[in-house]
Amino acid sequence: MDFSLIIPAYNEEKTIGKVLAVAAKTPEIKQIIVVNDGSTDKTKEIVLKFKTKIKKEVQLLNFKKNRGKGFALWAGLKKALYQQIIFSDADFLNLEVKHLKKLIQPLKEGKTDLVMGTFKIKNKKITKLPKIFKKFLHWLEKNYTYSISGQRAGFKKDFMKIAHLKNAGYGVDLLITDWFLQKGKKIKKVCLNNIDHLSKAEKWGKNGPSSMKMLWDISQTIKYLKAKPKLAFEGIKIPDKKWKKFISLH
Repeated sequence: MDFSLIIPAYNEEKTIGKVLAVAAKTPEIKQIIVVNDGSTDKTKEIVLKFKTKIKKEVQLLNFKKNRGKGFALWAGLKKALYQQIIFSDADFLNLEVKHLKKLIQPLKEGKTDLVMGTFKIKNKKITKLPKIFKKFLHWLEKNYTYSISGQRAGFKKDFMKIAHLKNAGYGVDLLITDWFLQKGKKIKKVCLNNIDHLSKAEKWGKNGPSSMKMLWDISQTIKYLKAKPKLAFEGIKIPDKKWKKFISLH
């Protein structure tokens, strides 16, 4: 079974080379698509240099302005040559071939329609966030961390049917999970052990997009979810009236 790997990337010069090197060593991956989503660092140059060193199909899509993760995945899907798709983040510090193989194995065995890679979120102190965002972040981590994991494997025909995919920004992972649940598709979770990635602050510094931007996109994506409460709130009602008002306003 052959796969197209889609990697959305925004200012990932610190880690993109490592992720690409692992992808090149994974035999099932026949095509690598990097969507350079408005990067202002050397992400583009690193990908182009990498492209000249390997025999695999490597395609670089360049956007002058940042269009968001959802749009990047959608653009990559349109260019995918294979029906089997892997989505991977570009910010891993220690990704290995075994992680990618573990991610795609259930799909190769025909046991599921979607595979989601999970890993524990480190408990980091959250500062300078409105109280409601802090509440939302802790709730996300506790109740459905796996639903917003960026590590996925599935079929192109399914991903292309998901409405609002290209407009979901950082909320795209939650939207994908919701669609598969809504359609009664099989979902398999696999734990990718001992894997770590850079935080947004470590990647982009104080002037880059923050975790607050990610939470903002996710909060807006919740409006599109149709598998409630099974996915969106895990049987838990929206926390309070303030949160309901927040959703209605945005």
